[in-house]
Formats: sequence, C-alpha cells, structure tokens
Amino acid sequence: MKINEKIKYFRDVYLDMNQVQFAKEINVTRQTVIKWENGDMKPSLQNIKYIADHFGIYADYFIDEDCELLLSPRGINDDGYKIVESLIKYFETTNEI
Repeated sequence: MKINEKIKYFRDVYLDMNQVQFAKEINVTRQTVIKWENGDMKPSLQNIKYIADHFGIYADYFIDEDCELLLSPRGINDDGYKIVESLIKYFETTNEI
C-alpha cells in the first residue's frame, strides 16, 4: 500500500475516526488529511513520527510500502510488557491446536 492508502486505512479502519477527528487528534487541518489521503501531499517525517508516537505504532508502517501495521512497545513499563508477552504466548499456543 502507498502512504496515502495507509493513512486512510489507519484512520478509518484501525482508529475508526473521521477526517475531522483525526486532524484534531494530530493537530493538523482536515484539508491536510484530505490532501494526504488523496495523494496530493505527503506528510512530513515530523508528522509521521508524531502520528506513530501518538498512536503507539511504528513509523515504518507509513514509510515502507511493504511494512505491516505493528504496535510499538514504546511507553510500556516492565509489568505491561510481561502481560503483552504472556498474551502473545497464550495466543501462539492456542493457535497451534
């Protein structure tokens, strides 16, 4: 997917936000979001980094066309990380059955 498609998918499907809500959340105008999604303009690296940090995902998702959407563990303390790790192990063993 191209960056404009990824922004629209992320906003619409993952966040379930309209363009106005998304724009307010990341401190840009609706027109900016429209231009990004239409491919008329690309977000700056600063915008990409802000979006990624704000929503807890890897910026690579927007930069690399082949990168999947992955949650970033940044900001999770040790206890939270242990919980996430145990959930992953649980789902791995459940899916093996």
